[in-house]
Amino acid sequence: FGKADIAAISGGVLTIKFSTGTVNELAGDVKCDLQFSTVKLVVDNDVKSLLMNTSYTTTYLDLDKSFSANYVINTSHGSFKNETSFPIKDEKGEDKGYGLRFSNKYTGTSGGGSTKVTINSSFGSVIAGHDMKVDMTEKRKNKQTTRVI
Repeated sequence: FGKADIAAISGGVLTIKFSTGTVNELAGDVKCDLQFSTVKLVVDNDVKSLLMNTSYTTTYLDLDKSFSANYVINTSHGSFKNETSFPIKDEKGEDKGYGLRFSNKYTGTSGGGSTKVTINSSFGSVIAGHDMKVDMTEKRKNKQTTRVI
């Protein structure tokens, strides 16, 4: 139940649970485990591979406009929103669009596709964009209780 503003991570495993976090620079091979959180990751060509597993998390991927990557994004009971100039599209496969789909797969390539980006999100949302301005301040809900006498 905290907040982190991390300047840089060079390789390794990033775990954020029940918190709000920002990572301003990723490099090397990075694995992320994000749960019950709101996280912003700034990604550029210093990243060699990115594997993210998220649950009940809103993830903002701030991708450099020159980022070269191959994307595979899987959502289960969640969403993906592409606000980048990169062609990351929904891959419907055999499903002809009839009825509800709770699992979706999005694929695409930017630049030469040299970095492998794999995201698996359950019950969360992933938003990809460029130069993202995200308000990471915690918003508390005012809980008012009423009593009937």
